[in-house]
Amino acid sequence: MIIKVLLLENAPVEIDLIRSNINDVDFNYIIKSIKLIDALESAVLNLSPDIILSGYSLLDCSGIEALQIRNKLYPSIPFIIISEHIEIDSCIELLKQGVTDIVLKQNISSLPHKLSRALKKSCNTNNDVLLKQRDNDHSCKIKLSKKEAWLQAIFDNSMEAILIANTDGYVLSANPAACEMLQMTVQELAKRHRSDIVDLTDVNLPRFIRERIEKGRCKGELGLVRKDGTRFPAMVTSVMFKDTFGKERISLTIRDLSKFKENQKKLAKTTTDLQDAINDLNKIMDSSLDVICTINEENRFVQISAACKSSWGYEPRELIGKNYLRFIVLEDQEATIQTDTEIKNGKPVRTFENRIIHKNGTIVYTMWSAKWDEDEKLFYCTAKDISEKKRIEKAYEVERQRFLDVYNLSPACMTILKGPNHIFELANPLYLELIGKKDIIGKSVKEVLPELKEQGIFELLNTVYITGESYIANEKLVKFDLEGNGELTDKYLNFLYQAHRDLDGNIDGIFVFSIDVTEQVLSRKKIEESEKLYRQLINELPIAAYSCDAEGKITCFNNAAVRLWGKEPEIGKDLFCVFKKITSQDGQIIPRHMTPMAIALEEARTVSGYAGTIENAKGETRFILPHVVPYIDSSGKVTGAVNVLTDLTESRAVQKDLELRNRELADYKFALDESSIVGITDQKGIIVHANENFCKISKYSKDELIGQDHKIISSDYHSKEYIRNLWKTIAHGETWKGELRNKAKDGSYYWVDTTITPFLNSKGKPYQYVATRFDITERKNAELILEKQNHELLKTNKELDRFVYSVSHDLRSPLTSIQGLASIIEDETKEPETLEHVQMIKNNINRLDEFTRKILSYSRNNRTDLEIQTIPIKETIADIVLSLQNIANAQGISFDIDVKENSTFYSDKFRFKTILENLISNAIKYHKDCNSDKFISVKAISDDNILQLKVSDNGIGIPLEYQEKIFDMFFRISSKAEGSGIGLYIVKDTIDKLEGSINVCSQVKTGTTFEIILKNFKIC
Repeated sequence: MIIKVLLLENAPVEIDLIRSNINDVDFNYIIKSIKLIDALESAVLNLSPDIILSGYSLLDCSGIEALQIRNKLYPSIPFIIISEHIEIDSCIELLKQGVTDIVLKQNISSLPHKLSRALKKSCNTNNDVLLKQRDNDHSCKIKLSKKEAWLQAIFDNSMEAILIANTDGYVLSANPAACEMLQMTVQELAKRHRSDIVDLTDVNLPRFIRERIEKGRCKGELGLVRKDGTRFPAMVTSVMFKDTFGKERISLTIRDLSKFKENQKKLAKTTTDLQDAINDLNKIMDSSLDVICTINEENRFVQISAACKSSWGYEPRELIGKNYLRFIVLEDQEATIQTDTEIKNGKPVRTFENRIIHKNGTIVYTMWSAKWDEDEKLFYCTAKDISEKKRIEKAYEVERQRFLDVYNLSPACMTILKGPNHIFELANPLYLELIGKKDIIGKSVKEVLPELKEQGIFELLNTVYITGESYIANEKLVKFDLEGNGELTDKYLNFLYQAHRDLDGNIDGIFVFSIDVTEQVLSRKKIEESEKLYRQLINELPIAAYSCDAEGKITCFNNAAVRLWGKEPEIGKDLFCVFKKITSQDGQIIPRHMTPMAIALEEARTVSGYAGTIENAKGETRFILPHVVPYIDSSGKVTGAVNVLTDLTESRAVQKDLELRNRELADYKFALDESSIVGITDQKGIIVHANENFCKISKYSKDELIGQDHKIISSDYHSKEYIRNLWKTIAHGETWKGELRNKAKDGSYYWVDTTITPFLNSKGKPYQYVATRFDITERKNAELILEKQNHELLKTNKELDRFVYSVSHDLRSPLTSIQGLASIIEDETKEPETLEHVQMIKNNINRLDEFTRKILSYSRNNRTDLEIQTIPIKETIADIVLSLQNIANAQGISFDIDVKENSTFYSDKFRFKTILENLISNAIKYHKDCNSDKFISVKAISDDNILQLKVSDNGIGIPLEYQEKIFDMFFRISSKAEGSGIGLYIVKDTIDKLEGSINVCSQVKTGTTFEIILKNFKIC
């Protein structure tokens, strides 16, 4: 007979595994497989299968649909589920819905047996159907069949091993748990006698068998044997019963006791260990560095460890039976008694302190922990000598006070905020002055400064508190309600928000460091406005004006200058001027380095009166009068110059014409244009004419001016040499041009750009002077304000630099003292906790000392001039590497020094060493710990002009997004990163001082290379 099997192939079970197990059946079969649930109905109708195998879980829609199709067409066809895992409740529910049997994938070897059984039951069921009309109890058989299936499901899914055997002792069936426990398949067990799996040497076996025969059931501990021969203890329950056919059967339920036996052994060992521990208790007490004791309710010592000798100077026998209060300092006795009472009353008191009088009379600070045993009426106590800790705390308090003194006297605004709500914990006087508040400690920022909410400050604080990343802002506008009336005052601040961490490194607050730069910002804005106005004034001047830097390169010019030059110059490139040719009044060609602008820059003086002829880019010839004024800073260094060019071409032609008609025009009154301020004096300086503009600016009427000496408008501002040069020029019949500050009738001052032209008589002697002027008061006032502000800014910068140097220098002395004190503590104590705290103190001192030294280096770089000397490059680099090889992080790093000194190198040795020390120490600090081939390479090549340096490493590298920021002051990639963030800033600042440049090339996890070029200050 051939059995037809329909297989739902979409089941999540390997198809080859199913086929290989079906091959073990003792009948012929054919398999038809389908992939889709839609094909099931037609397959059932066409094939008329004897059995259906499915891996679908009947808990989903597809499985339920498959079962419904089977129930609809041929409900008598066996339906077997193959599943990875299924719960007992689900198993029972599936059987109720019509599933014939369930095979777990882990017990797939039972599939042939279950197929045979299902086919047998199907055959019986079909026979029952045929006899339905003759047998009225058919429904009972169906119910019995379902009950058997339910019992079979429980049998298969039980967690305990179950074996079914006949009365001869041969195994008939075994559930998966039994197969797993005995390491045999169902087929292997079916070939075994029960004696094959029982340890026949077990002394309990005869009693076990006798009890089962007599009572029909028994339970007891037996030794069993696995397939591999290993033995294990088990709790076995044996019951005799009759199956549905009336045959006697024996069921064996087995529970593995291996782990239970192991735990019993462990318990026995634990009991022994506990007894040993109790026996060693006294030894532990006597070896403890802390005093361990018991005290009765009469306050007398009952037991006490040997540590009392080293702590208090007494032997245990001297203390036992004595009232412990007599050894406590009198002032501490009342508080100690109060604490004892609280502990007796059940109030939790973890630790308390008092002072014990040592046998030698000294005071011993002691920390107690105590627990009251109400049953024994005893205090169980430990006492720890904390005298050294108290000494450290006192030293710490002294240093803390020093810190608070520096904190309160700091020139910067500082405060410490605690917790996620940013509660003020500390605030120095400058910070209170900045925000205009006093009573803020213990209050939140939102409560004290609600006006900051709309300015985004609270969000910044929250971000720093959550992420731990510092926030730096420069010249940030913050508005404060200083008067509490809702009117906000603008403040510009440079500030830093940095996460404050506790001893465990957890963020518990924010440190705020800020500097009020409002005055500097407002001053700079005024300067910028003045510069803007200055440029606007220059551009709108009717006469040509331009400025150059210290090298003579043109930096600014107006439209009149472009018209005069005949073309527009290139900013930062064209030198001095852009005329094709310049000729003096005597016809000599003036070279470019001898022009008035070049002389003014070279000699740092005003150059005026050097009139000459120029030829511009268009080939036009003009006669001009330059007036060059150099810019000189507070150190006396020339930083640039401005040149005002008066085009005298037309006036010169007029002058020549006037000279021919000098007499005819003696009494001529000039018709003057509205934009000029004109006055005429005779050869003695008496005013003979003044136009309306002259009267307007001087605030005199014509009648008040005519006949008066020209000194009536003099302000006595200019030097005698300046005035002497003016009169000397016009007395020789030459035109003078310059700037004059005059005094008006009401006492106010005004500036005029003045051209004084002499009129000559027939003998060539001046008899009248015509002064043509333009009002430049606003420009001059702006220049004076700008000069004053520049001077004040330079003074402020110098004072700040001196302050930074002074503070950094003065900080090193107390740091050295703290370092010495920490070393003394380290030498005198053996307490691990104290040594750990001392090491933390020393680490923080070293970090602060390094930061202070870098601040001093930065200050020195800005405060001192260059000291040029010969530098042996290779020797200097080798010395620096040697000094840094001994630090902890340098272990395992190889150093490669390659120097080619093609020319002697001259520079500032201190600054040169500062650059290298910072770069090499950074390369050491940020190396990868796990790397086995760590290296740092320093290469240098020098020639007559420059020194090229390259410092490379294969460290952790710098992320690309941070490479443009690493030279910013106090910039750190992470708040957790080492260092102060000032080292690379000092490197960049120092390189700028040495007229060099620095570039960085870095890749994360690969390494970093710094390329430096320094000028060779070669001494000729």
